[in-house]
Amino acid sequence: MSRAIIVDQCVVSNAGLCFLVSDALGFPDVTGFVGNTKRVIDSIDIHKPFLLVINIATVGVKSFDILEMTKVLSPKTRVLIFDPNFNGTLLRRFLQLGVDGYCTGKMHRQELKKAFRSVVQGKKYVCKIAASYLMSQPWAQDEKPLHEHFSARELQIFLMLGAGKSSSEIADALHLSRQAVSTYKNRIYQKVNIKSAVEIAEYIREYRLYTLAIE
Repeated sequence: MSRAIIVDQCVVSNAGLCFLVSDALGFPDVTGFVGNTKRVIDSIDIHKPFLLVINIATVGVKSFDILEMTKVLSPKTRVLIFDPNFNGTLLRRFLQLGVDGYCTGKMHRQELKKAFRSVVQGKKYVCKIAASYLMSQPWAQDEKPLHEHFSARELQIFLMLGAGKSSSEIADALHLSRQAVSTYKNRIYQKVNIKSAVEIAEYIREYRLYTLAIE
């Protein structure tokens, strides 16, 4: 039984996170995944781990799907997001989706270990960079950037469109119908007043949303 699961598509950083979690929590049974999303979700369903750590820089937009299914299949699992390239928009989005912790690659080893312990103990944890950002950005609802009004699925599709994915590719990757993707696409264009994938790519660069990898 895996008491902690690390989802990170980079073999080197996956091994590093596995070691840190095991060292911090004394868990001998930490499983690192570099495979596809289905294998990850199946493992979560089987093991019901205490802790799930997702490196969003390598797992990409599938992070949303993994998080959603974890809430359904293993609601007691504590989830920590590891984001080597801090991005405020993604921080707020993952907090809205109910993650228990958020860390960046700029944290020292001891701070990371403290974060793992806090989350497993049932506490919420955000690193100092994230906390400072949240305190400095008390946006009112009508002051938020347009993409802040996306649902998780809309943000996911928005990023995939900006990466040059076609509607068919998005439908296949997210197991949606092409009609559903078309509906999401039209809704996205209306919300951000954009009419092409090129404009989406420019928008993503402007707001530094490219830090979330696309599979």
